[in-house]
Amino acid sequence: MALVISGILATVIFESLLGQSRFARLQGARQEVQQNSRAALDLIGAELRGVAPRGLITAEPQSISFRSPRIWGVACGYLAGSLVVLFPSYAGDEGIPAGLRLAVESPAAGGWAFTSATGAPGSAALVTCNGQAGLGGVAPSPAATAERVRVYGGSSFPSDVAPGSRVYLYQSVSYAVGAGTGSSAGEQWILRDGTAFAGPVPANGLQLAYEYSGAGSGPDNVRSIGITVLANSRARFGQNRTPQDNTASTRIFLRNRVD
Repeated sequence: MALVISGILATVIFESLLGQSRFARLQGARQEVQQNSRAALDLIGAELRGVAPRGLITAEPQSISFRSPRIWGVACGYLAGSLVVLFPSYAGDEGIPAGLRLAVESPAAGGWAFTSATGAPGSAALVTCNGQAGLGGVAPSPAATAERVRVYGGSSFPSDVAPGSRVYLYQSVSYAVGAGTGSSAGEQWILRDGTAFAGPVPANGLQLAYEYSGAGSGPDNVRSIGITVLANSRARFGQNRTPQDNTASTRIFLRNRVD
């Protein structure tokens, strides 16, 4: 009888420990998907909040592409057919990254014009933008002790870029749902520029709802975006091997609108 009771107690203890282990795995999976969905939502939203007027390129229900500003500056004007631009520097500055394209403020272009020009280094002296003949005499802030000048040649700039016009360098960014690769192969992930960014997610793991303002429903008229991220856990539970899931949503308002 003692052996039978001991066996029953051992079984009860084992089942209790097994249940606690399953519960811990379940709680861990829930925490994983909550953190993943919220982190993805926060990062996507943060990039979209920085979009400047006319910054959206495409706006689809499950994908989006846009121009993400990286460095802001000011146009000094034209010199010998080239546009001279002034960008500030800062502590720890490692220079202007390669491949960034230029956006210039232009009323004739509907507010902003976008070019494929990447520019060449100009003189680092402030006089390049502040005193040379042919430029508008843009005076940098006296608080800025170190400045950078870039020279952009070519004919892709509108003619109404006046001294003092705002400019920025941007990177083209896209988000969509697609197949993961490497350790993520066989799963659907939110992709940033084609690279796995957050996941795994279901096929509808990124949902975008657009609110428009003004005439038309093109990217330039998007006033706000509702973003929903659905995330799955990698761990599966139960006989049907069902993942834990979580949904996170927000709505952000943009400066993208041109009206």
